[in-house]
Amino acid sequence: MHIQRIKVIIQGLKSIIDTEINLLDESGYIFYSTDSSRVGNYDHGVQSFDLVNKFLIEQENYIYCYCQTYGKTRYVLSIKGINHDTRRVAKIIEIFLDTDVQNISREDFIRSLLLNTLENNVLEDLCGKYHIIPKGHVQVIIIEVIESLMEKIEEIVMALLPNEIFVKINNKYFAIVKEANEETDDFPTLLSDTILSELLYEVKIGVGAVVNDIKDWHFSYQTAESFILIGKIFSPNKKIYTLKSLSIPLVISRLQLNDLEELMKQFNCNIEDVFSNNELMTTAFVFFKNNLNISDAARHLFIHRNTLIYRLNKIYDITGYDLRLFEDATLFNVIINGYLYLRNIHS
Repeated sequence: MHIQRIKVIIQGLKSIIDTEINLLDESGYIFYSTDSSRVGNYDHGVQSFDLVNKFLIEQENYIYCYCQTYGKTRYVLSIKGINHDTRRVAKIIEIFLDTDVQNISREDFIRSLLLNTLENNVLEDLCGKYHIIPKGHVQVIIIEVIESLMEKIEEIVMALLPNEIFVKINNKYFAIVKEANEETDDFPTLLSDTILSELLYEVKIGVGAVVNDIKDWHFSYQTAESFILIGKIFSPNKKIYTLKSLSIPLVISRLQLNDLEELMKQFNCNIEDVFSNNELMTTAFVFFKNNLNISDAARHLFIHRNTLIYRLNKIYDITGYDLRLFEDATLFNVIINGYLYLRNIHS
């Protein structure tokens, strides 16, 4: 239930029963009350309540009710006095809140699942209501796009995946909950190419982790979102970000900044000289992409293999790393990702 609606209910109850009714956040801070003098005070006992599993609690002349909302903040409603009338009012509130949760729209239900703002005790009923299977291999795919194209994005997704689950999360993200199968790896590319062809706009796409339970959909959503955020730092020119494509950047981004800076100092391999040479950087990235295969990399670069060998030797002369050796190539990949991360953070 939205907070504004809870306030309307409180005002309606005020005309039924002449007692103090307060609205508190999880810390016990009273931010709305029928007694204006109570606003700004704290009820510290709220922090010890288990209101998630027990809807009503009676304590020290107050009845406390847990208010489930669609946002990330949970609220507590307190009614002064423990008697027949206040218990009756508390029961009315319980009915109102339960009815509101059951009437949540399918779109709000999916959005709340992905943002992890819905309690598990209503999942079964809402899954049944909207014919959503709670078990099965799925992953969340997030599309980052400007708000003005959201409706067009929805039309494209509906045409490509008429039987899948999708929802607009906010003015920035559009999410798809897709069954994970052999076609999943190819779908983000198809989606990106279709959007570019139809709208002449390059979106960023994050592909979340595969999960097996509806309770974990939010985890898949979180990973997809983090892949976009991290991917834009390390590989801003890429359009699709997955765990596989971001394995090293994900590790680097979790290091403390001071630790990463100290580590980069220890490598001390003149990496700036390679970064300033676009030809050498392109050569290194293409060489990695082709699994350190000289013939394949030379073909993708449209150069003779001897030219590629010359460039690899030049990188070795500058940095001391021979990219034809797996261990050197791995360390060099870590170094360039670390350098790129620090450069973007500082800028």
